[in-house]
Amino acid sequence: MEKFWSLIEKNKLYRKICENKFFGKLFNRETISYVFFGVLTTVVSIGSYAAFLWLFKKNGWFAGNSPGVAEMMVRHKWLKFMPNLSESLGIFVANILSWVCAVAFAYVTNKLFVFDSKSWKAGVVSKELSAFVGSRVFSLVAETLTIIIIVSVLNGHEILAKVAGQVLVLLLNYILSKIFVFKKTDEPSPCL
Repeated sequence: MEKFWSLIEKNKLYRKICENKFFGKLFNRETISYVFFGVLTTVVSIGSYAAFLWLFKKNGWFAGNSPGVAEMMVRHKWLKFMPNLSESLGIFVANILSWVCAVAFAYVTNKLFVFDSKSWKAGVVSKELSAFVGSRVFSLVAETLTIIIIVSVLNGHEILAKVAGQVLVLLLNYILSKIFVFKKTDEPSPCL
């Protein structure tokens, strides 16, 4: 990664951008790395989400005739007001599982390549990981609500709903990671 950044930092256009007060803060090593690894995390999230949806449909899990769903409908009368309940449950479970895959990938890449937190001491990792997972739970709730609303209420496509949710997640996660998880005591110059 350092070889990659040394090449970028030698680029005249990049140096020019760094000199600008606004663009220097917007296009720096941290934000560019975050967006790059955020895109990879999004690929992991959407790919695993699609794989779990395929697996559920292939095996009939969370199907409309599922005994578990039918039993829930009998026990909880208010569920009749939720359109496509069994489909929504499958989407919810697929989203949770894809979230676990994405969070594991994102923690390692953010720690090592974005926020440059190299310590693997148990105390440091447990503090970072708990803050990281906590902030990701918050963004998971926001994403899940976005997906459920787009699919169940607006009759949108599952994958497009996931993409919309991921845009929201990318923004929320950067802000939360920057402020709460990988806090730096001294701020380096924007382009280093």
